Amino acid sequence: MLSVVLLAGGCRRHTLDGNAGKDSELVDAMLILRCNELETRAATREEQERQVNDLNLFFVHKSYPSPTGPEVRHYYFSSVDVAKHLKLTNIRLGKYRMYAVANAGGSLCSDSHHPTDPTAVGESFCSMTEQQIKALVVSSGKKDLTQADGMLMSSVDENMEIKRAKHPGDQVAEGSIVPISIVLERKVAKFQFSYELGGDMVGKMKITSIGARYAPKNVAVFEKSTPSSSGDFLAMDVVRPLRNFVADGSEGYGGNISKEDPIIFYLQENMQGDVSGITDPRDRNGHKAPKYASYIFLDGTYKESENEKAEQYGFSIFLGNNTTDNFDVEGNAYYHVHLELNGLDPDDIRISSLKINVLSAFPVDFKLNEPQEAIVEIICSNYFNDELQLVCTAPGARGQHFDVFPLIVKPDGTEELGPAFDDVSGTGDGWYDVLETDDQPGERRVKCKVVYTQTMSSGLIQMNLMLRSRYGTATVVDRKNIIVE
Repeated sequence: MLSVVLLAGGCRRHTLDGNAGKDSELVDAMLILRCNELETRAATREEQERQVNDLNLFFVHKSYPSPTGPEVRHYYFSSVDVAKHLKLTNIRLGKYRMYAVANAGGSLCSDSHHPTDPTAVGESFCSMTEQQIKALVVSSGKKDLTQADGMLMSSVDENMEIKRAKHPGDQVAEGSIVPISIVLERKVAKFQFSYELGGDMVGKMKITSIGARYAPKNVAVFEKSTPSSSGDFLAMDVVRPLRNFVADGSEGYGGNISKEDPIIFYLQENMQGDVSGITDPRDRNGHKAPKYASYIFLDGTYKESENEKAEQYGFSIFLGNNTTDNFDVEGNAYYHVHLELNGLDPDDIRISSLKINVLSAFPVDFKLNEPQEAIVEIICSNYFNDELQLVCTAPGARGQHFDVFPLIVKPDGTEELGPAFDDVSGTGDGWYDVLETDDQPGERRVKCKVVYTQTMSSGLIQMNLMLRSRYGTATVVDRKNIIVE
């Protein structure tokens, strides 16, 4: 938390306007920002957590000119340094409801302005109503919220008063203003994440990426952020991994991430509430969790022995204020998440699996203008309400074209081709939605025929067949080098 203190300093009394009495006249005051040590669920250390820029202050007068039609003053400072004196011109004496927002990226009242002449009356006036201020939401501004360069902060004070100091027996200069405090709280949550492999996972499981999923595009700065529609959320599919891994031994790709050296990241507030009936941590899964609850996804591969093909597995860790029924990610809170992976329990539907079986591979040698075929089987489990995409690419090729058809089993057990899947990439890169899952756990399978044609000679190409999900990444690849003559 940060405390902002409004102090007396060079105060000036202005000419009264026609409706103002002495108790609501306009004066100048000075704003001094004091940064204290942050206090959350544990000590914090990042310097950026104490930075305040783009400071917006809204002062809603409780009685002037009337309680039902209050005057609103707005002050904006693009850059705020510790102990820097900032002038609030034309602030009216009286009682206020004060709203503060920092690090929102700019001024939040478009029609207020602050010329250098301190005697100009009305220069800080804002036409926004108090209801509009309360309803203010702020965009995240970018997809990669894990970096959180500007940490949104806000504050509400229902009982702020700007008044002259009156101390019996003391000589107080005319216009001295009683100091007042503003407390800013972060509207982002801080996470500390670590994991360790044990049991059957040691030497067999490789964690290939870790990413955060789902955060609101916009955050309500004065209320809890509880958006409900898909258009209000960032799926964060393209978010950078929370840590870049380097193979370092038998424990897996990147090894363990210890509690002493955790991943630190930040997420927008996302209050998804409680889900009744969840009493076991294993029930915190994609089937029972709120659709847009925030979670961490670990993507990896598991290989029982060197002679077996690695299979893709993913682990969903839903975030919240407890380990059972709550799914709130709360601003200005510090969460510690430690995961122990000891085995692949088929009954634990927090674990998802995804793989491609190549039943009939492409030939090594292609002929121009002659279609070549491959048959693949796609198998997944515990991917809830998901669209699985088959991704077909041929780097180095010219004049390439893919067609993908489902193989449908008829009542007599034979197979026939269904209508070709549409390329949903929008760029001709070859992305096909081949399987949609429902909200039930269990295994899903689909067979596809992939037909490839090349019309221009380009020699050596690389043929890739990949499978990806919105929950995980395209980690399962069938890849080979092919000569096209």
